[in-house]
Amino acid sequence: MADWYESHIDANIRELVRLLRNNGWNTNSSCGHEYEGLIIIDCYDEQSGEALGDGKSLVSMLWWLLWDNGYKNFSIEHKLSSVDSRIKGEHIVLKMR
Repeated sequence: MADWYESHIDANIRELVRLLRNNGWNTNSSCGHEYEGLIIIDCYDEQSGEALGDGKSLVSMLWWLLWDNGYKNFSIEHKLSSVDSRIKGEHIVLKMR
């Protein structure tokens, strides 16, 4: 049986995406071509209209997960978007260098 990660995730970020997903971070987009990797993690459930956690706490938890697993060169951005004064999306953008 083929490994889903091998068939869907760019090789240079495959193990990182596996680490994130195995630790409860559901990535909704990833690309190994921009930077050395660009990963977007949803933090807002548009259907329920609820945040999946406090954005700052999520960023801190992600930082420690990466650091503890040997990743040292990355940046994390916390982004909110709104439509008609309502949160429409909340994302963490992880860029590997």
